[in-house]
Order: sequence, then C-alpha cells, then structure tokens
Amino acid sequence: MSAAVTYDLVVVGAGPAGATAARFAAAGGARVLLLDRKRDPGAPVRCGEGVSHQGLSRFIEPNPTWISASIDGARLYSPSGISVEIATLGAGYVLERKIFDRALIELAAANGADIWTEANAVGLELDAAGEVRGVRLIHSGKEQRVACKIVIGADGVDSRVGRWAGIPTHIRLADLESCVQYLVADCPTERNYCEFYLGDDLCPGGYAWIFLKGNGLVNVGLGISAKYANRRGHAREFLDRFIARKGLERKVLGCMIGGVPVAATLDRIVGDGIMLVGDAARQVNPMTGGGIITGMLAGQLAGEQAAAALHAGNWDRQALAGYRERWDSEQGKTNRRWYRIKEAVGRLPDSTLDDTARVFEGVDAADLTLFK
Repeated sequence: MSAAVTYDLVVVGAGPAGATAARFAAAGGARVLLLDRKRDPGAPVRCGEGVSHQGLSRFIEPNPTWISASIDGARLYSPSGISVEIATLGAGYVLERKIFDRALIELAAANGADIWTEANAVGLELDAAGEVRGVRLIHSGKEQRVACKIVIGADGVDSRVGRWAGIPTHIRLADLESCVQYLVADCPTERNYCEFYLGDDLCPGGYAWIFLKGNGLVNVGLGISAKYANRRGHAREFLDRFIARKGLERKVLGCMIGGVPVAATLDRIVGDGIMLVGDAARQVNPMTGGGIITGMLAGQLAGEQAAAALHAGNWDRQALAGYRERWDSEQGKTNRRWYRIKEAVGRLPDSTLDDTARVFEGVDAADLTLFK
C-alpha cells in the first residue's frame, strides 16, 4: 500500500452534490480531494436531466454547452389520458449531464480542489473512538491511503461511506424507484413541455416521462416502486410497452438503468468527521425523485460547514451539526411535505387520478401549480 497523502477533506463521489461540496469547502480554505471511481465522471448518465432555471442559477450560470433544451412547462396525463397543463413551473432545462457534471468538477478544481478519477474508495480509517482518520482506496489500480479529518459521502443511493461510518442508510422498497430510460430519436412533441404519465398498469407506484433533448431527441423513461418490481415485472418491461404504444420501439439509441430514492432525508446525515450529501442522504424530491438541485444545495451547505469546522479546529458531530440544521431550515420542511404527498398519492386508485384530472381539464395552465 502506498504511503498516505494528507488532505483536510475527502469527498467521495463527483456527481453534482459531491463536486459542489468540494467547490465550497475549497473556496472556504480547506485542502480538498474529490474522488470518483469512474474514469469519466458523469457517465453513464442515470438521470432524467431536468432542472429549473431558478434552482440551477443559484449555483452556476446556465451555459448552452451543457443545456440540451429549454423547458417552458409540463403536461400531466392521467391513467385514461386526460391531460393537464402546468405553465407555472418557470423556465427550466434538460441538461447534457456528462458535460454538466464535468463543468461542476472543473469549478471545484478552479476553487482549489484536487481531483482523482479512477479512485474507488474501499473503506474508512477510524481510530479507537470511531473518528475518521482517512480513506482507503484503489487509485488507477493501486491501493492507497489518504489521511484526512473529514469525509463527505456523495456516493449515491447505495452509499458505502454511510455504512462504513455506522450511519443507518437502509431504505424501504416503497421508498425506492426502479427506473429505466431510453434515449429516443425522432419523437414528435408539442411545444417545449415535459410530459408525465400516471397509471397503475403503466407504472405502478411511479410515473413515466418524456423530456426534450433537442434535435428530435428525447429522454423517455419510467420508474416503478421497487416493492412491485419482482411480482409485477421489471421496469424495462413496463417501459418497452410504453414506447411500443408510442410507436418508438425502433428508434431507441441508448438505455440507462438505476435505482432512485423517493424517501425522506435520513435521520442521521452527520457523524464525527462524516457528512452525507445528495442521494446518499436521501436529499431528493420524494414525489419526483429529482435530486440535482437539492444535491447541489446539500453540497454547498456541507462544504461550507466543513470549511468552518476546520477553521475552528473541531470537526466532531456537534461541530458539523450546523449542516443538518441549515438543511432543515432551507429544505427540510419542503422535503417532508413532498414525502407526505408522495405517500398519499401512492394510495390513490386510477379512478381518483382521472377524476382529479377532469376537475382541472381545460383550466388555464398559467393558473396551475405542481402542488395543486
């Protein structure tokens, strides 16, 4: 094993949450190492790639180089096909995630963070009191140790960092979506709207979507509750039926598969020298599974808290608790509200969803919100 190198902070995972955490911690004066196990972070893409302008512009100025399409609103389809338009979401974008993620990593580097790719974390080094002393990893095929004071786990829904630190990260099947998405060519769409489809036969416990990508390309995806995945079929089988119904089965250019948390934020996201961010902490919108903007928010809060703790010379769980407090203040109430809505909507039969759509059928799209 190679001799240990030393940093103040190691961030495991270079997605939007991890890259943003590294950026803000480095900007605050910390010596930061950002790790990603992939050779090319951001690939393969496991995301619908949709974000709002308002949410995104808080962290980075939108750039045409990583925006595939602009979005003006949404159209929701009930199980029987009744459509409801929503134009109050504000401007939004469908990203080119591979290029977007690289831009966030470059921003972290510009603020002083070091970046290691092909760096697979395989364990934490803890002292007798259970406090972090470093990270063990395989970097470019070689086993290595990195000594550090704080580790931020941004390693996704199946976070190993959280488990290594003794943080309960288990998730109920009902709080996990099994998702599949195809990149589809030559798909006709109306206006710059994202489309969402509901229905127990189509996507039990979840929804299907069509997101514009520009130049005739779209992301067509579908998620089903993991609690149905075995006894009612796999998500890909449901998606194949959906695109066949749309006449798109011969126009698929690519496929991605992954699990998406639709859970409330973990009870514990902080430990002695440890913080979890993004999907690893279940910092998503539980109704939609969207996690890019909330992950970047968590990354900023965690990065700033880490830098402040290091400056003060104390990084135990009490010193890092301000991260959780700021998360709860800025996003916790919204997260809990959407989780309750998700649970309630998941119990509604198709007939109720159709009846609800009829109430709003024909209502001016400018008068509707997603919450309504």
